[in-house]
Amino acid sequence: MKSAKKIGIIVLISIILVSFMTLSVNATADLSLDSLQKKAQGFVSKGQSGTGDVDTSVITGGVTSIASVLVTIGTFILVIITIILGIQYMTSPPQKQAALRSQMIGLLWAYLVVFGAYGIWNIAVQIVKNF
Repeated sequence: MKSAKKIGIIVLISIILVSFMTLSVNATADLSLDSLQKKAQGFVSKGQSGTGDVDTSVITGGVTSIASVLVTIGTFILVIITIILGIQYMTSPPQKQAALRSQMIGLLWAYLVVFGAYGIWNIAVQIVKNF
C-alpha cells in the first residue's frame, strides 16, 4: 500500500511539472479557401524544387524540453532510491542483502532505461539535423 501511494505521488508531481510547461502556437486567422490553396501550392512547389528545408528545431524543441524534465525527475528519483537501497544494504543481515542485490540489479536497469532513452533521442536528433 505504501509503494502504491509513493508511485501515485510521483505520478502526480510529474503531471504537475509537465502541465507548467508552455508551448507557443503560431496560428493564422486567414482560413479562406484561396489562402489555403496558395499555401498548399507553395508547399508542393517547394517539394518539387527541393529547396524547402525541414526545420528540425520546431520538432525537437518541445520534445527536448519535455525529455529534459523527465530525465531530471527520473534522475532525482533514481538517486533517492539508490541512497535508500544503499543504507538498507549496509544495515541489513546477509539474508536480506541477497534480496537487496536483486533490487539493485533492477535499479541498474532503470538507470539504463532512463539515460539510454535520452541518449538514443539525442543521437536521433543529431542524425536528423545532419540530413
